[in-house]
Amino acid sequence: MTIREIIQQVVKETIDVDFGIPCKVIGYDSDDQTIDCSPIAEGADFLNIKLQAEQSSGALLIPKKGSVVIIQQTSSASAYVSLFGELDEIVFFDGDNGGLVKVSELVEKLNNLENWINTFKATFDLHVHSGVTTGAGSSAVSPTPSPNTLTPTTEQELEDENITH
Repeated sequence: MTIREIIQQVVKETIDVDFGIPCKVIGYDSDDQTIDCSPIAEGADFLNIKLQAEQSSGALLIPKKGSVVIIQQTSSASAYVSLFGELDEIVFFDGDNGGLVKVSELVEKLNNLENWINTFKATFDLHVHSGVTTGAGSSAVSPTPSPNTLTPTTEQELEDENITH
């Protein structure tokens, strides 16, 4: 046996490749931001599985109860979720800014408001106070119509395509 073959044999015997453990989510602890899960191939449940490298205000993906996740063990007493199936919630930066905007619905509401303002403006610009004859008043259309109309908003103006939902 050559030195090369001996080294290959030693390396082959000492490498223990862990491809992750498929589990079903059985609970979520919002205080610790961990889950408990049960291995699909049977065995003891895994408790307090980390969802983040450290509890922080980064991105927190919370798996749906009953969904499948893949966990990786970092030691015999510690593990983390490496792959998610269904998600119940995604929280970015503590969630202080509320939920993501539904762009289509926002554009529709903005367009309704813009159209209403444009209609109101057109009505105002054409309005005549009939019968005004005293002082500086006029019975004609306003001599200084309000400037511009609102242009309808488009999804492209509001949407960040790097985050979708």
